[in-house]
Amino acid sequence: MSVTAAVCRAPSATSSARLPSSGFGVFLLLNAALFLRPVEIVPGLVGLEIYQFLIFVCLLIAFPTVVEQLSPEMLERRPITACIVGLLFAAVLSHLCRFDIARAAACGYEFFKLVVYYLLFVGLVTTPERLRRFLLWLAIFAAALALLAVLQYHDVIRLPNLKTLQAVERDAATGRDVVVRRLQATGPFHDPNDLCVLLVVGISLSLYWLTDSRKGLARLAWVGPLVVLLYALALTQSRGGFLALLGGLFAFLHARFGWKATIGLGAVLAPALFVAFAGRQTDISASAGTGQERIQIWSDGLMLFRDAPLFGVGMNQFEVFVGHVAHNSYLQALAELGLVGGALFLGAVYLGLTTVRSWNAGDRPVVDPELRRLHPYLTGAVTGYAVGMLTLTLNYIVPTYVILGVATAYGGMTQAQPPAQLARFDLRLAGRLVGLAVMFFLGLTIFVRLFFVH
Repeated sequence: MSVTAAVCRAPSATSSARLPSSGFGVFLLLNAALFLRPVEIVPGLVGLEIYQFLIFVCLLIAFPTVVEQLSPEMLERRPITACIVGLLFAAVLSHLCRFDIARAAACGYEFFKLVVYYLLFVGLVTTPERLRRFLLWLAIFAAALALLAVLQYHDVIRLPNLKTLQAVERDAATGRDVVVRRLQATGPFHDPNDLCVLLVVGISLSLYWLTDSRKGLARLAWVGPLVVLLYALALTQSRGGFLALLGGLFAFLHARFGWKATIGLGAVLAPALFVAFAGRQTDISASAGTGQERIQIWSDGLMLFRDAPLFGVGMNQFEVFVGHVAHNSYLQALAELGLVGGALFLGAVYLGLTTVRSWNAGDRPVVDPELRRLHPYLTGAVTGYAVGMLTLTLNYIVPTYVILGVATAYGGMTQAQPPAQLARFDLRLAGRLVGLAVMFFLGLTIFVRLFFVH
C-alpha cells in the first residue's frame, strides 16, 4: 500500500459543518493567543490564562467532532492522527515503565493538551475556505510577532518579556570572544532558533498571498510582511533557520517547477541567499563551534537510546541526562520515548510531508484550482519546518502540531484525478514507520561517527 498524500477524505467535514461558525472563530482567537502571547506583551494581562480559557471554550463547542476522530475507523483512515494519539500513550509509558507515576501524569497532561489542539484543528479546519482563512491569519501572526521582535531589537519599543539574546561566542578569525545579538520572540519562540521555523513558514505563506492575482494590486501589501520576515530571519543569526529556509525553498521550487527547473533556479538562488545572509548564519561547519557541540550532544543521545531502546528514558528527561536538549527533534523522540514513540513522531512528520508533497504530481493533478495553487507554498512551509527540526527540539510545542494539522487538513479536503490511494494505519504501515526510525538511527550514528571530534 502506498503511503501517499491524503490521510482521509475529510470524513469529519459533515460534523464540523453542523457546528456553530463561532467554533472556528474561537479557534482563530486561540491561535492569536498562542502566537502573539498577549499576556507577555501587555503586563496588565499577567496572570490571565487566555490560551487555556480559549482552548476550553473551543473544545466545548467542537467536542462532538473531537470525539468522532478518536473512533477506531477514523484513526485507521487518518494515520497522522493515529501517530499523534499514540505519542500520548508513548509519553506516559516512558515513565510508567519505571513506575514513576508522578512524571507519567505530568507529562501525560502536557502532551494531552497538544493532542487536544491538533484534534480541534483537524476537526474545525475542514473546508478550503477555512484553511485559507487560517493560513492568512497564521501569516499575519508570524509577521506581527516578527515586527514586534524587530522593533524591540532596535529599541523602538520596550516590552519587559521580549528580550534580545546577547550570546558570547568565539570569533574564528580573531580567536577573541565577541557578543552576538540574536533576535528572539515570546512564548514558544523565546529562542532564536525556534523562532526561525515560524519565520520560514511565514515567508512561504506570504509569498502565497503575494502571488494571489485575484487580489489585484492589493496583494502588493504582502511585500511589507515578507521583508519583515526575511529581515527577522537574518537577525536571528540561526544556522538551523537558514537550513530550514534552504530546505523549504528547494521543496517549493520542485513542487512548482519540477526537478530540471529546480536545479537551474537553485544554482542561482542558493548562492544569492548565502550572500544575503552572510555571517554567522551561513558559517555551517560540523568540525567546530556549535555544529560540533551538537554532534557531541547527538552522540550522547544515541547512547541514551541504546540504554533504553523500547520505551526511552522518559519524556523531558534528555536534558536531565545530557545537560542539553537534543537539538534534533527526531533524536529527542527516540531517546526519550524509545523506538515506540520515536517511530510515531518520525512517522507523523513523514506522513505530513508525503501528505502534502505527493499531491499535484504530473499524473494526479489537484481538482480545486486554489488548492492546486496553494500546493507548492504549503510544501515549502511543511518541508522547511521538518528540516528545521533536524537541528532544533520542537517535539512538545504547539506549532509543530499546527504544521501537522495543516498537512492533515490539506490532505483531507484535496481531491485529484485520478484519486490517490489513501494510506491507512495498519500493521504494514506501523512496520514501515519502525523501519524508518531504525534507518534514521543508523544514519545519524554513521554521521556522528564520521564528524565527531575527540
